[in-house]
Amino acid sequence: MPFASCAAAEALEGDLEKVELVDASPDGGANLRDGYRFTSGRAVKSEFMPKRMEWPDHHWIPDFDGGYLITVSQRAKQLIESFEPGTHQWLPVEFYDAANNFLEMHYFLIACNRLDVVDRSHTTMIIRHGMWRPASDFRDRPEDIPPGLDPTAPAKLVFNKAQIGRAHLWFDKHLSAGYWISDELGEALCIGDAIARSGDSPYVFPSPSGTGPITARAATRALGRARGSLGLEHFRVHDLRRTVATGMASLGINPHTISLVLDRISVTKGTMTGAVYVKYSFDREKREALSAWTERLDLILSHNGLPRKSSVCARKAEVLRRSEAT
Repeated sequence: MPFASCAAAEALEGDLEKVELVDASPDGGANLRDGYRFTSGRAVKSEFMPKRMEWPDHHWIPDFDGGYLITVSQRAKQLIESFEPGTHQWLPVEFYDAANNFLEMHYFLIACNRLDVVDRSHTTMIIRHGMWRPASDFRDRPEDIPPGLDPTAPAKLVFNKAQIGRAHLWFDKHLSAGYWISDELGEALCIGDAIARSGDSPYVFPSPSGTGPITARAATRALGRARGSLGLEHFRVHDLRRTVATGMASLGINPHTISLVLDRISVTKGTMTGAVYVKYSFDREKREALSAWTERLDLILSHNGLPRKSSVCARKAEVLRRSEAT
């Protein structure tokens, strides 16, 4: 279902600063202070939660808004509850436009899985004051670094599946990177994303009018509208191809597969072999490359406290999976 990294709505009532946890008792972890009330993995008191929000007219309302405070649509709520029935807290909120016209009913999603899922035997980080921190943070205090742990080596954070159990949406009480989503739920949300965006359209990326796909210039125009707020004066949409190609190469993906993902004519049609003799689609290889790049983007996002699912790459991989199946 559609993702957004930051809520654009403004509360028309309520006071988020006054919202308190139902249970703030310490458990050896972190994120129980006021500033982390919505990322603690515990239910909140609903007294001061907004019941009405104003949504900017020029923004579409995502089904799953993964900012500091998660809001979801009815269909996203139903999907998440199908994975974890009766687990999370759902607080209804109505969205209105600037003219006070009702738009949609959504829900604040308060994820109520507060877990400790880091595998201590394989993680190369140090836990201090209830939080995991890289060993490099302790270079000036070598006495705090356990024997055998190299503070100059890249930090490695490993989750233990047994500790995760059957959870699909959770907060780790020793991490401040936001919420985590299981592969199963993330894939379901991405499939729902493609369906929700496409509707009855045969296109994966339909145009706003619904009469066809988005045009080749759509992404460039969107970047132009957002350039000022992004602070990327010289950035072009085409630069994303360079980013993807470089990133995939760093993951060990071979140049031929990268070129196929980029749909380089020189690879697909540039030779007699490619144009005439090779009829294999390479969908499996492209899907694996996109999945690997999705995981890398998820890691980058997690370091910035943003949602862990890179839905566009995952959605494209899902399209390849479906085409391969047929």
